[in-house]
Amino acid sequence: MYYPRLLLLYGLLVQTLVLTGQSEQLVREVFDYAALNPMFCLGDTTDGFLGPWTREIGDDAIILRGSLGETGAATDLGNRATLEFIRAGIRYNRPITRIQDDGNDLWVAVDMDFRPGSAANNVANLTLTRAGSQAIAIGRKFGNRKIGLVFHNATNYNTDVDAEGLRRLVLRIRFSGDTDNEEAWLWVDPDEFDANGEPTDASADLTITRTSSPALRLNIGIDGVQLKNEGTPPLLVDYDNLILARTYAALSPDYLISTTSPRAVTTLPLTVYPNPATGPLTVTWDMPERETLLLELLDLQGKVIWRQAPTSFSSGRQSVRIPTTNLPDGTYLVRSSSASYRGAARVVVSRRP
Repeated sequence: MYYPRLLLLYGLLVQTLVLTGQSEQLVREVFDYAALNPMFCLGDTTDGFLGPWTREIGDDAIILRGSLGETGAATDLGNRATLEFIRAGIRYNRPITRIQDDGNDLWVAVDMDFRPGSAANNVANLTLTRAGSQAIAIGRKFGNRKIGLVFHNATNYNTDVDAEGLRRLVLRIRFSGDTDNEEAWLWVDPDEFDANGEPTDASADLTITRTSSPALRLNIGIDGVQLKNEGTPPLLVDYDNLILARTYAALSPDYLISTTSPRAVTTLPLTVYPNPATGPLTVTWDMPERETLLLELLDLQGKVIWRQAPTSFSSGRQSVRIPTTNLPDGTYLVRSSSASYRGAARVVVSRRP
């Protein structure tokens, strides 16, 4: 006769664990896509992201078999992303649910394998972005082959750690909660922990206080992540286990995340006219409900040609005008994405008589 009560208590415990996992692990990318695929358009509106990876510039990023292991070699499980900068610098972006300057801690982790044979004067890092601009980056610095931090205004701090081989980078940001400066700690391969299992402040490779100069200002929050390899080629770096969380414990790829079904994504038909186009494009669609939508124009290599800032649209017929000035003749892709809807349409630009 105690079974119903036990089942109720078990259900409450599971619900508590799920909600804790959802609230503590904000963004999770472990690159477990099909191997040998280019990274362009991979991913969806799950695990804290608002859309797939898009290529801003440069060569393809490729998914390779095997997650990064502790020795720098790939394991037999999972996959990883590799960015091989040969011809042109690489930037891949993905939007996330906005993280506010709310006075709480934000923990960031990424595994990076800096492969042999890299030239000097290049950079490889994970960048947190806001409205498409760099907010703070962690990884290999320009010129000196060291790991460090780069702020939104290009000011930077260096560690004494070489950007070579497999490194686990852990960043802790303590938001001010107002217009004051933020605090931050960066650990490279953290190995000293306190009684709570968190890396000790004293063991950090870099410490940024509110009175540091230059200061860290993230008052407008964070709404995207970027993987970047650029500078002087060659440069080959693998990325894995990119996680943003509220606690250090939640940085583990195996940490409990949402076990609820992801929100269904519905196709949003787009109409583009004129098509073929000789001038500006007009994109129209019927919005089923009010929602924030990201609209982009891309070439067939995945390069973003034009992007509108995420905009809230009400239900009903909507339209947006896209300029084509200086756009070469060719075929392009108009794409929309939101938490619930995704759409795409091809358009031809042709000014030939």
